[in-house]
Amino acid sequence: MTAGISQQVEQDLRSLRLLAYRYLERVFPDFIPPGARILHVSQAPAICATSYACCLMVVQLSTGAEVKLFLKDFSSSPLGKDGLHRRAEREVCAYRDLLAGSGLGTARYYGTVSDETEGRLALILEFVEGERLRSCALENWIAAARWLGQMQAYFARHAARWQKCEVLLRHDANFFWARAEGAMHAVSQAVPGLAGRLAEVVDSYGRLVDVMTSQPRTLVHGSYRPQNILVAAAAQRICPVDWEWAAIGAPFYDLAFVSDGFRPPARDQLWDAYLEAAGDVCRFTRDREEMRYVIECFRLHKILKSLSEAQEKSFPEATIIKQVDQAERLSSVLRSLTLPARRGTSEEEERLE
Repeated sequence: MTAGISQQVEQDLRSLRLLAYRYLERVFPDFIPPGARILHVSQAPAICATSYACCLMVVQLSTGAEVKLFLKDFSSSPLGKDGLHRRAEREVCAYRDLLAGSGLGTARYYGTVSDETEGRLALILEFVEGERLRSCALENWIAAARWLGQMQAYFARHAARWQKCEVLLRHDANFFWARAEGAMHAVSQAVPGLAGRLAEVVDSYGRLVDVMTSQPRTLVHGSYRPQNILVAAAAQRICPVDWEWAAIGAPFYDLAFVSDGFRPPARDQLWDAYLEAAGDVCRFTRDREEMRYVIECFRLHKILKSLSEAQEKSFPEATIIKQVDQAERLSSVLRSLTLPARRGTSEEEERLE
């Protein structure tokens, strides 16, 4: 870490601490029992897989209870994050308007606090102690796939909650083409010699976009990857975090992300756990080959999405080459599979929409 970035991180953490104390004065009293007082507050930087300044705040109450809060400063990312304000709005909306009261095990929402003079906004959540899924055993990956099905089943019953949320991304054709075009631009700039190979992948992408956009609609986490899923093993709790990419999209979108890299029979265990928990949400397809085709489409999108971020995240050339190779191989696999017939909207799908 350079000295300049280190100084910026320290400054962001100082600003975040000031926001934290402002929150304790103005908002937090609404969340503690009547008559309870704050006796002591301690803070420390939170170690987490995010580029934002974050801190852990431990609040000791006069009742003897201890409350651990996680603060995330949306204005502090050193990366040039496009649409930073909209990403913050989406995550706040997800926790406040969609997940609160759902019983799904996500972090409790404690509010937000802002400083308009500095343009800062911090999200305050329950601090969940757990491991990132990427370092967990297969049984936890299966539990994460099951959780995804449970979430979609819940929001199928409460569709009005996400349907009226205007800040959510829409996974329409423009969304998928924007990532493909972004990938072409980033690769052309970073490794020009690979542009022609990637162009061949993108040339056949239109039929895949048709498949991805013809699926039923539901609430989508948008980045359901192992680094964004906490496992609190003692409480048998799956807790997805970082809802900045929350969207209205296809049921299999998140499943493609979390099951990426798995092969049978482990992959089938994840898919079976998801299907069992999702229930009627996935009645539109129980054919395993059709399911595989749709998920492979989303896996190719995942690669193109990553390539579109190559310049922003300063990917090394070897990483770009590897991902273009992966895109070519997956595009070839998709050409060898039978393309599902584009479906109309059935009566059952209308329930999801």
